[in-house]
Amino acid sequence: MKVRTKGVTLDLAEFIVAGKPTVEARKRAAIALCDTVGVILAGVPEAAADIVRRTIVAESQGPCRVLGTS
Repeated sequence: MKVRTKGVTLDLAEFIVAGKPTVEARKRAAIALCDTVGVILAGVPEAAADIVRRTIVAESQGPCRVLGTS
């Protein structure tokens, strides 16, 4: 049986560091990131987001930043 010595996080980090994305890929990634942040901010006033925020506050063990909130 083979034992995995590296985790998925390390594999992903190595992939990111070694990656050489094209200019077009970087542009598309930037657009996707901006879109994601926009959707997060648009959802801040939704009831489901309020439930998530209350859960985070109740279960967190330290400071936590949530986009679109103080």
